Amino acid sequence: MQKKRQWIDLGIIILAVIMPKLILVFFSLPLRTLSDEMGTLAVASNLAGFDWSGVIPLSGYYGYGYTALFYWLFLIFDDPIIVYRSFLIINVFLQSIGAFISYKILSETKIIDNRRNILLLSIIAGYLVVTRANIIYNEQALIFMSWCITYVIYKLITNIDNKKKKSIYTTILMLLLIWALTIHVRSIIYFIALIIVTLIYYIRTKKWIIDLKLIVLFVLGYIGVKYLSTSLQNSIWTSAEGLRNTEISISTSIIEYFKTDTLNWTAWLNIIIGQIYTITIVSGGITIPIIIIFITLFIRWVSNKEINNKFILYYIIGLFFSICIVGTILGQSLTWLPEASKAVSAGFLDNQTYGTKAFTYIRYFGPYIGPVLWSGLVLCICSEVVKKHIKDNIYVFIGLTVYWIFVIYPFIDKTTQTGTLEALYPFSGGTVLSDERIRYTLPSVIICIFSFIFTIKMILNKKSIILMAFLSTLLMYQYIYNAITYDIYYQKLFSDKIIETYNFIEENENEFTKLAIKDFNVYDARDIGHGLYFNYQFWLPRYHIISGIPETFDEKTVLISNVSLEEQIPKDSIYEIKLKDNQYIYMGENIKEEFIK
Repeated sequence: MQKKRQWIDLGIIILAVIMPKLILVFFSLPLRTLSDEMGTLAVASNLAGFDWSGVIPLSGYYGYGYTALFYWLFLIFDDPIIVYRSFLIINVFLQSIGAFISYKILSETKIIDNRRNILLLSIIAGYLVVTRANIIYNEQALIFMSWCITYVIYKLITNIDNKKKKSIYTTILMLLLIWALTIHVRSIIYFIALIIVTLIYYIRTKKWIIDLKLIVLFVLGYIGVKYLSTSLQNSIWTSAEGLRNTEISISTSIIEYFKTDTLNWTAWLNIIIGQIYTITIVSGGITIPIIIIFITLFIRWVSNKEINNKFILYYIIGLFFSICIVGTILGQSLTWLPEASKAVSAGFLDNQTYGTKAFTYIRYFGPYIGPVLWSGLVLCICSEVVKKHIKDNIYVFIGLTVYWIFVIYPFIDKTTQTGTLEALYPFSGGTVLSDERIRYTLPSVIICIFSFIFTIKMILNKKSIILMAFLSTLLMYQYIYNAITYDIYYQKLFSDKIIETYNFIEENENEFTKLAIKDFNVYDARDIGHGLYFNYQFWLPRYHIISGIPETFDEKTVLISNVSLEEQIPKDSIYEIKLKDNQYIYMGENIKEEFIK
């Protein structure tokens, strides 16, 4: 009977978590975040034998440890849409693994008796993400990584006195951390968190949570990954020097920002408080009581005060990933400080600076938020900490809300930086489609206030079923809303800008092959970091796309543009084909004659 219930529960999790995400995948088109996604696919395309060297150096470095494993998708599918959606299907399973790990841990630890609570907490775990599966980001693999680490921590703590099992799980953990380094350089934070948690645990219990001698595996892996990554950066991106996201470093010049102008302190605080409050909005207010719980348990831990043994596992998991979040936010608050300072200097009225994005951009610490909020929710349900510290919860929430309304909100109210508003769209009914509604970000704060009051009331009244149902519904709604109105909207927008040209090239593939034309120049008049040449390269993977207008036109030159270039190129020898929606193709007379034949 118990086995049958578990299979029913897993079926419900699949229907609630996996299926909605899979359905959304089949409305997605390549690409959404052009530069980032192409950077993420760079090594995979190289392994597939494609020459994307004309555009990849213009993207940033986004690791290779995830997408490179699936390079074969480029080889077995010719249709770019099928390739893209295949990656997205993998994304769905990677970022949803938390639901199944949650169910297993909760079922085995039996900290929660109510089966419905376990089920709802597991569904919540599957939606505790800030990036949807509709985009090829390495964050999807980092979300998977975070939940795998969560499970390994669970096994390490439950086998703390078993030397053999501790060595096995420590080895698994080191291999996971090494793999994480290939996914993104900032994943070094996992290892830093592990060292801190290991020391904190030992100081209190006089027991090592891991087999210390196996740390040498990570050290050797770190050296190997560093060498491999540099080699790939030099060969695929042409140079590691000056390439975005290749290392984590804080320039000494950043320190001067704090000395030169007090506004820079405001900018720094805006990044930290803004991101904390943004995730509070997203989580329906539950972030605040969870922060209070972890701070309270940490104080009790270091003060050698008693902590219920059944809470220790969830406290350690929460502590581990809280360190990851704090480290990431602090690092981002320094690396983004110059842009954030420009945003503060620009003032309140019609602020269009890119730096406002730093105040609400929660993508960077997003992969760690799942285990933190999940373990915190478990403690909210099972402990009396929230009840004992109700005033602390209220004071912290009021303080953050007041700061947001009077210090951060005025900077972002009029912005058209969609990255600044992404997390807030579902609460205001705003989308990238409507300028007049995009500006009203205050509704998200109002909803957050009511959500926080409701959450606290449900915790105090021990109405955990209602709270879990509310949070799972809220998170699912946000996921679906942003997937449709943000991700899928932009994917269609960008694909529409190239689809006529893509169809023309595909329909005339034989002619281009006869003329031995494999290179296309692409000019994007918008002159932005996410140029259409990235999208053309993904849609035409077997061709070599080159960004910009060629200096000279020869007999094999083909130029694609999103504006007319009649005034910029020689008219006597160049033939223009005008397609719909500002899509133009320019080619030499010799190529034109071959097409006429």
